[in-house]
Amino acid sequence: MAYNVVLNFVPMAYVEKEGDISPDIVDDTHKLWKSYSQKRDIWAQAAQEDTEFRLGRQWSAEQQRILLERGQAPLVVNRIHPAVEAAKALLTSGRPQFRVSPREDSDNQVAQVFNGLLEYMWYISDGTQALRNVIDDYYTMGMGAMMVYIDPLKDYGRGEVCIRDVDPLDVYIDPNSRERLGDDAENIIISRLFTKDQAMAMYPMYEESIRTAQSDLDTDRPVTDRVDDKGIIFPEDTATKTDVSWGTHNEYIRGYERYYKIWVKRFHIKNKLDGKEEVLLEEDMPEFLARPAVSINGQIITDPKKAEGMIQQLTQEYDQQAEQAKMSDQDVPPPPVIEQLTFQDLVEQDIIETVSVPVQRIKMCVIMGDQYLYSRILPIDHYPIVFFMNIHNRTPYPVSDVRMVKDMQEYINKT
Repeated sequence: MAYNVVLNFVPMAYVEKEGDISPDIVDDTHKLWKSYSQKRDIWAQAAQEDTEFRLGRQWSAEQQRILLERGQAPLVVNRIHPAVEAAKALLTSGRPQFRVSPREDSDNQVAQVFNGLLEYMWYISDGTQALRNVIDDYYTMGMGAMMVYIDPLKDYGRGEVCIRDVDPLDVYIDPNSRERLGDDAENIIISRLFTKDQAMAMYPMYEESIRTAQSDLDTDRPVTDRVDDKGIIFPEDTATKTDVSWGTHNEYIRGYERYYKIWVKRFHIKNKLDGKEEVLLEEDMPEFLARPAVSINGQIITDPKKAEGMIQQLTQEYDQQAEQAKMSDQDVPPPPVIEQLTFQDLVEQDIIETVSVPVQRIKMCVIMGDQYLYSRILPIDHYPIVFFMNIHNRTPYPVSDVRMVKDMQEYINKT
């Protein structure tokens, strides 16, 4: 399995100022989650039933009762589970190979570095196991989800870029989204229940906010009428609840990780002197405009070291010429004309061109219960969650292969 990647380097994400956060962000996120949860209820019910069906819960309570009354055993001849496992084994039999394509010949070495970096990210994240889980969800529930994220605490606080799979039932996509990758979604929310101990372990710097967050035991996980005679347990089942038997802060709170697109201002800078271009944030412009420049006999120099060297050389040459002129009783030549400038002056003289450009960025907001923790603008314009949708019908509610063969499996069980 190979992946072809063309990369543009982007800087690390930065944390927004608190003043940029809407005071209604918590309430708005809660309302969005409830709305998205209600809209996807039919799909979530089918996805849960397909998952249970694949694992052997293939008789309803009513069907089992009728069979037992007839003296027949409710046997399950499960043909779906081996087929899904075979597909997973086939698709993950080898480690993925990344091929980073350089845009031009000078990028060959950079491409090799990024190629090794991607393999390193895959290795530290156990990407193969995450891919297995995604493929399993793809065939069973109709949708798999893989996420790229920054773990700031790894590598002794220097941070790492990691990959992980996401439970599709923890993902809430804007119901109006029509693209297979969900890139046109207004919001994407990842939400699940945590104990307060879990949440404080994940975000130790926000311990006080999590401790005072409002508890929440409500779950929107669907429940089916399929008979369970194998003891299968799913996330947020009653069997997994530990709110009365474990931990100091054992009450549950719902966590929300909300992603949405915003427009931010960037400045495209083009230096006509040397042809260099750069893109700056709006808050970096004052520092850029204050950078020093020097005009030496009409020649603009923006490199401070180069300007200093030229000034010293011209000063020495002028001193020599002045001394020679005095010794030969000639007129002293005029001194070099040196003028201290700033980049602001160069912009006004149209030597440096600045263009304000609005660009889209992904904003992430993290909430625990009724407590806002933090938000961050990510240096990307696509959602960091990649969806693997099976039978896509231009909604965020795809159909699984299990659902397509369920009738045949039930026929096998009855014969």
